[in-house]
Amino acid sequence: MSFHICILGIDGSGKSTITKKLSATLASETKIMVATAGESLRMVDGKIHSIRSDHQLSTFSITARLAHYFKMKAKHHADNRKLYPLFKLLHMAFQDKAACQIETRYTPDVVISDGNLLLCTLGRAANYLQPASESKTSADTFESETTENFKAILAYLAEGNPLPMQTKQAFPDYKKAGLIRKMLSLFGIRKMLLPDLVIFLDVDAHTAMARIHNRGQKIDKHENIEDLNQAREMYLKTLSAYNLFQGRNMSHTVSTVDLNPEQVVQKIKDLLMDELIAESDLSENLEKFNVQNRQLLLKKLSNEQFDLVIIGGGVTGASVFRDAAMRGLKVALVEANDFSWGTSSRSSKLIHGGLRYLKQFKCRLTREACQERNLHIRLNHRLVEPLPFLLPIYKNSGDKKWFLRIGMFLYELLSGFQNYKRHQFLAPKQTLALAPGIPCDNLAGGCYYYDASVDDNRWTVEIIKDGIRNGGIALNYCRVQSLQTENGKIAGIHFEDMLNSGNYSVRARTIVNATGVWMDSVRRLENSTLTSRIRLSRGTHLVFNAVDIPIHVTTAFASPIDGRPIYLIKYDDYILFGTNDRWAENSPSEPVPSMDDVDYLLTSLNMYMSDSPLSKDKIRFIYSGFRPLVLDDSTATDPSDVCREDTIEISASGVIHIMGGKLTTARKIAERVVDVLIKQLGNENNFRKCKTDVIQIGPADHDKNIGSTAWIEQYPQLEQQIIRLYKRYGTDAHVICKMFDASANKSTASLTHAEIRYVCRHEMVCTLTDLMERRIGYLAWTVEQRLNKLYESNEVIQSELGLDQDEFELQLEEYRNYLEKYHSLPVTQQEIITGNVQDTQLLQAA
Repeated sequence: MSFHICILGIDGSGKSTITKKLSATLASETKIMVATAGESLRMVDGKIHSIRSDHQLSTFSITARLAHYFKMKAKHHADNRKLYPLFKLLHMAFQDKAACQIETRYTPDVVISDGNLLLCTLGRAANYLQPASESKTSADTFESETTENFKAILAYLAEGNPLPMQTKQAFPDYKKAGLIRKMLSLFGIRKMLLPDLVIFLDVDAHTAMARIHNRGQKIDKHENIEDLNQAREMYLKTLSAYNLFQGRNMSHTVSTVDLNPEQVVQKIKDLLMDELIAESDLSENLEKFNVQNRQLLLKKLSNEQFDLVIIGGGVTGASVFRDAAMRGLKVALVEANDFSWGTSSRSSKLIHGGLRYLKQFKCRLTREACQERNLHIRLNHRLVEPLPFLLPIYKNSGDKKWFLRIGMFLYELLSGFQNYKRHQFLAPKQTLALAPGIPCDNLAGGCYYYDASVDDNRWTVEIIKDGIRNGGIALNYCRVQSLQTENGKIAGIHFEDMLNSGNYSVRARTIVNATGVWMDSVRRLENSTLTSRIRLSRGTHLVFNAVDIPIHVTTAFASPIDGRPIYLIKYDDYILFGTNDRWAENSPSEPVPSMDDVDYLLTSLNMYMSDSPLSKDKIRFIYSGFRPLVLDDSTATDPSDVCREDTIEISASGVIHIMGGKLTTARKIAERVVDVLIKQLGNENNFRKCKTDVIQIGPADHDKNIGSTAWIEQYPQLEQQIIRLYKRYGTDAHVICKMFDASANKSTASLTHAEIRYVCRHEMVCTLTDLMERRIGYLAWTVEQRLNKLYESNEVIQSELGLDQDEFELQLEEYRNYLEKYHSLPVTQQEIITGNVQDTQLLQAA
């Protein structure tokens, strides 16, 4: 998602000139891509010093043409008090829409616009409805209105929140605002384009009039001292209301008096760079999100009443937590293990539409998943990356090309033709160029399309941190023992702190059970006679060096054993291979890989790519995970045939149980759940509308190219590490870089050590296993490398977690056992008898 800067100001403030000059200056000095939406639509690419022509951008969409058309109509009717506001609002509406389309198509780092419909509507409302030059009394009435009333109108326009009675009385023309809201919805831009930062070019009315006279053009009826003064006061009040509405300061006022355009641009650029690379605004809540403050958080949980308590810290529970906190609910989350310990850290690490669900005629699920994938690629592209997929097509086996053409058309159709890029069909030679290791006999070509990838651990933790930033409380290692009811209705939970063996109670008006594979266990805390709704399916993944498998792009194929689709997912230096799908009768706490799973995957791969066979010693890493599948038909024989759709069950006491679902649709599932529970609470008007579809996860992602610039210039040898930090942590990476920069001895300092300090202080790391597996761990590391990382960072970790040497060694041994159990090749009885056991299998000390 681009960083959107809105330039506001009264006539004569120089908005158009400053917008154009700022884009060129910002692009050239920071080497980023900047788009402008104002007098013209243009884009400047600072990396290659090129400017895409106004014509090239303005003709790609009818929306841009309409924006220009209505702007000309507004100028033509500038003296008409009725037509001018109408055409001006239409111009701003289509300009906002065009800016969104530029962002979607060209993905610039920054979009600069010289106006915004919502802000301009409020800022010019008095000019439009009660001009000061015509009605001094009514103008005074407008200027006397409170910022709270302006905030209420803005919330009504942006989110549809009901207007308080006092606001309706203060604004008798509020029904006209309702028409504007309907127009926003009609054009599909409501909630779509609220700026990340507003720059108000401040100039007094006399100076503005002097500049207007100097233009040598016709002076419009609204360009007079009285109306310009009125507009200035209204804009300043609007920006105060906007900051109040957003809950933080999102605007800056820059005086343009006695400054030429170049000086104004330089002033804005300096202010903007300070804003973009400023130390991350870690909220007070996030500052306390560490093991040292754990007892304080437990006490807070016990002493306060919550609207909602969520059981389960996987991606679904985390998404409900974030959504509820952002809507204003008082919310807490408890997790029995570490955050994302279960399914959410053991997935295929994909955000995808689910092409194979089309074969099951699950069009609703596919459509929702495709739309969520598209949303995350656009909105959360710091964390979610588009990933190309290749489906080889063979003449004598698998799906035929005509069948895939129909399937891919439906796949694009269900995503609204808004995928990152359209699919294409390749010739055999092109297919082999992308995947030279696949069989070439009877190869008819390939289908090339896009889904997306995500680091599921980082994804879940960032979602939880967002909830904490918005006032929620989350704690890991808190196992729920029982549910508390009063008069037959849920009233809270009792849980045990698994780290210190303390027992606590939390009072809550509503409980959400988002425990995934532990769903039935929590359901039976209410009623021990309930039948199971969940059955576990185990999937296993193997990790190889990229050089060991001759493919250049993620490749899918059907297993020669049973026809199940499996993936070779290509990342930079490794390949993630999986997954199988087998019913499992294990405890949900035991996602241990089996030798049968490994044999199935290796055999499938070697049968398919027989020219490049792989042995077990090529496996760098292994992991298994359970999927909680909702079974309405207990006779299902194949886990692959069970749909991944979610189900919401509400118990007699009011507990909301979320079953099924998938990583891709967790945000949408959470939206539905929070809608349900707000209705259950019975006071819908007290809470905000869902905003998770317009506010990105974690701190802003524009800094990936902007905020990192200064650090890379200072430490060019660390460029790739700095870029990786900004990608993982957003603006919080600035905190990590400052920790490194403050190191007394740069020769021994390490960005990794600074990263460890950051996650220990702000991400509730409780153990070495938490740190390595679910905070800074990388899938490509072998088990030996992970242990070596701990040894190298021994002193830093002990200092941050408050461990002495004995405690560190004890946790290190526990982590060795964890790696041996969950990430090492299973040892067969025959290997033990013959002594043919690899060191990595037994995890001897590294």
